[in-house]
Amino acid sequence: ASTGNTIAVLTDCGPQADITLSRLESETLSVLTELKILKKEEKLYNGRSAFFTNSEGLMDGVPVHMSLVSFQKNDCNFSISHFGKVQFKENENLIFRAFLGRFKAP
Repeated sequence: ASTGNTIAVLTDCGPQADITLSRLESETLSVLTELKILKKEEKLYNGRSAFFTNSEGLMDGVPVHMSLVSFQKNDCNFSISHFGKVQFKENENLIFRAFLGRFKAP
């Protein structure tokens, strides 16, 4: 059965990509209204400092969760997100962690 949850990888490379890690994170989270940050950690990912952020909020009025990894590598910004309905977040968290374990930024 489909849960409607989505894993997305957004990249931005070049001179316009010269922003702080905090701004990269906040721009991605800005798609949610009534944003609540549940947990935020800074740790290494793909050999770079990264923000790991778990949040909840509303998207088009629907309660959603978003797990987000924000990092920068080789003049590129990376935002890897997993989002979907709140009731499915625990079921698919293992899938997102497995994806993160396999993802390699160029």
